[in-house]
Order: sequence, then structure tokens, then C-alpha cells
Amino acid sequence: MQQVTDTQVIDSQDIDQRYAPPTATVGDIAPQAPGVGRLAGRLARLAAVIIDSLLFLPAGIVVGIMDSSGGSTIAVLFAVLWFVAIAALQIYMLVTRSQTVGKRAMKVRIVRADGSRITFGRIFGLRYLVPALISAIPIVGSIFGLVDSLFIFRQDRRCIHDLIADSIVVEAD
Repeated sequence: MQQVTDTQVIDSQDIDQRYAPPTATVGDIAPQAPGVGRLAGRLARLAAVIIDSLLFLPAGIVVGIMDSSGGSTIAVLFAVLWFVAIAALQIYMLVTRSQTVGKRAMKVRIVRADGSRITFGRIFGLRYLVPALISAIPIVGSIFGLVDSLFIFRQDRRCIHDLIADSIVVEAD
């Protein structure tokens, strides 16, 4: 910045620039890589999580009904088989399409922040397992879950689990 002394004369262009808004480069938000696609909407991501959660609901309903009628062994067996089947389906879809059932229904998918295909190890290990382990810590886990969810309101729509895995959720083709 230029210092002005008593003897210097400021030309009219410099005077006009004094009232101009400051210019700055925002360094904390990386520009979106070309070819990445449009970021998925917040409501689409929420709907995808709700759909994925509802897939596990039949197992809970059967356990609740069967347990009250005395068939708890059959109910638990059904619940375990249902859980394994849904988990296997979700894993298969994550490996082959980078989508869960809910994300496919909402036409969104997970990619690396640079737009490249994301590996299953990164999705499962960093995007799901690490946050699940943090969430299992008493008190800290509850706070983490809330803060992780609230990060969706950032401009880049990346939650903490997205930042950990270096991923983004974009609209699918």
C-alpha cells in the first residue's frame, strides 16, 4: 500500500479508489474442478439418507411383531438376514456405481473432490467408518454427529465426513 505524505498530490483516480470495495481472494474454498458436475442439493442428500435408513425398517418391524408373539429366534434370524442383505446391496452399489440405493433414487453419486472416481476403501473406510467410530465416543460422538450434519450448510455443501474422505456428492448423469 502506498503511503501519502503532505507534499504528495493524489490524482483523482486514486481518490475514487479509496471508496471502492476491497478485493480479496477467498482461500478456504477450493474452486470446483472442471468436469465435476453440479453439486447435489441439500434436500436430495437428506432424502437419500432417509431412503437408505428406511431400507432397514422392515427388520425392526418384524422383530417388534415377532418378539411380542414369542417368536424371537425367528425374528432375530430374519433381522440379521435382512440387515446383511441390505448391507450387501448397499456395498455392491457403492463399489459399482458410487451410489447407495437412496442416492440412486435421488440421482446423486459420490466422487472425489477433483471429480475422479472414488474408491470403495475411501468411501467405506474414511467416509463411513471413521465418522462411525467418532460417533461411538460418548458425548463427543453426539456433538460430532450434529456438527457433521450442520456442515452441509457451507457453500461447498461438504460435511465433515466428506472432508475426511476428500469427497463430494454431485448430481448423477
